[in-house]
Amino acid sequence: MVLRAEISNTDDKYLPGMQANVTLPGASEAPLITVPTDAVIRDESGSHVWVQTGKGTFRARMVQLGEASADQVAVVSGLQENDKVVISGAYLLYSEYVLKKGGDPMAGHNH
Repeated sequence: MVLRAEISNTDDKYLPGMQANVTLPGASEAPLITVPTDAVIRDESGSHVWVQTGKGTFRARMVQLGEASADQVAVVSGLQENDKVVISGAYLLYSEYVLKKGGDPMAGHNH
């Protein structure tokens, strides 16, 4: 996304073409569950994350995504506040599942 804006530069601290991070208020007033974008697996079945279900056990869960930034994405449905989502290694779990089970962990799920 490209955003152009005029800002005061009386001290000459800013140069043309400099990059800036801008935070804008979202449309939602309700608190959102967000996860890092790397935690979300997107495939032909939709979007899913891996959730810890016990010690050393994980299950893929379909999620519906909302607004996203460069490094975070809002989860509109599919997660609850205390779910433990795999943040680092989600693709490894996905690949291991496909190799061992020979299929998509979300096959048959309609979201």
